[in-house]
Amino acid sequence: ARDAAASASGRPAVDETADKLDSLMELTFGHLSRRLDAGDGDALWAGLCGAFERAILPTHRSKFTQFLVFFVAAARPGAAGRAFVELLLARLGDGLQPPITRCACA
Repeated sequence: ARDAAASASGRPAVDETADKLDSLMELTFGHLSRRLDAGDGDALWAGLCGAFERAILPTHRSKFTQFLVFFVAAARPGAAGRAFVELLLARLGDGLQPPITRCACA
C-alpha cells in the first residue's frame, strides 16, 4: 500500500501534489504582478472579487487561494482593502447567505 502512495522518485504523492500546487500559486502570483505592473489593477480586482465571492468564499476549508485576493488588495491599498472588508461584512450580515459562507466571512 505504501508503494502505491509513493511516486517513482520515492517521495509520497502528497508531497508531489503540494509541490505542484505551490508552483501553480507562484506562477499565478507572477501573472498578477505583471497585470498590476501593466496598470490592469481595476479589472484584475473586479475579476478576483467576483471569483472570490462565487468560488472561494463558499468553499469549505479553503486555505490558500484567498491569498491571491490578499496579494492584489495589498498592492492596491485603500479602496481595494475597504471594498474587500465591505464585501465580507455584507455577506456576514446577510441572512440569505448559506451558513458556510457567513462563517467564512467571519
